[in-house]
Amino acid sequence: MARHTFEDVCDLLASFLAPNERTPLPGLVLGPLEYDGARISTILMADHVTELVLHEAVAIGAQLVVSRISPLSGDGAAGGVRVRRLVSARADSAAHVAMMCAKHGIGVFAFGGGQDHADGGIEQWLCAVLGAGSEVPLIPHPPPHTESGRGRLLTLDPPLLLRTCVNSLRTRGAAPQVTIAPAIKFYLDAPSTEIEAAVKRALDSQPIKTIAVCFGDDADEVLRTCTSAQVFVASELSTESALAANDRGVTVVLIGDCVGREFFGFLVDRLQTVLNPIELVVSKASANPLRHVDIVRL
Repeated sequence: MARHTFEDVCDLLASFLAPNERTPLPGLVLGPLEYDGARISTILMADHVTELVLHEAVAIGAQLVVSRISPLSGDGAAGGVRVRRLVSARADSAAHVAMMCAKHGIGVFAFGGGQDHADGGIEQWLCAVLGAGSEVPLIPHPPPHTESGRGRLLTLDPPLLLRTCVNSLRTRGAAPQVTIAPAIKFYLDAPSTEIEAAVKRALDSQPIKTIAVCFGDDADEVLRTCTSAQVFVASELSTESALAANDRGVTVVLIGDCVGREFFGFLVDRLQTVLNPIELVVSKASANPLRHVDIVRL
């Protein structure tokens, strides 16, 4: 690639990470003070931008951090290239991140939800993690973007036990912890042994052929249109929707909304084709701050 300026690189990222006009447009939400003519040789990829991630960026000499989540509250992703020049800052984490970026001349490019439903995005990556088979959009976008859409329907070939699929989510970094609402009748206030037995039956009772996958905040709406899946895997879902799914015989698996390093490795492989020879590095400091804690054992 002959073009290395901030503007050229951000234009390429925006084009690559915005699959169609119906998704939030990616953009530069924090720009270096010396923006004009600045060039990029190294990019750090991270889910969130934190102080630790920026220290990592400084250590490897990165000029740009590409993240899924904007570090500026309420900013989302920007439309096209948009540079925010820091004038003043409150004493909060977002302001501290902005101050660090200004100090070290680092830009932040956020792609927001642009890769949630994209062709080759997070949902397709999750389908590949769950198992081999074929997959199609649950709610396709109109032409010419018919390969992308909200949600994916995965048809496993061969069918697999749900336990196998869940273990794949855990071992391949998609979801270190999962929450399961099994489509098996039991009282919600039943003893824990009965609930555990219900979950085990859902995991091991019969091979699963069809799994619906939805990543993002529109899973409730997508689930209402899904009529053929045995399992619904989502980043988040309301209790009412989970109960409605169970009533229809659909087991719900929630994985959380923080994607792991493995997805960014998957994204780097795709981006390298358009950003070569810029070095793309997956952050080791970016991690889900939430931890599963067994309070009974504390």
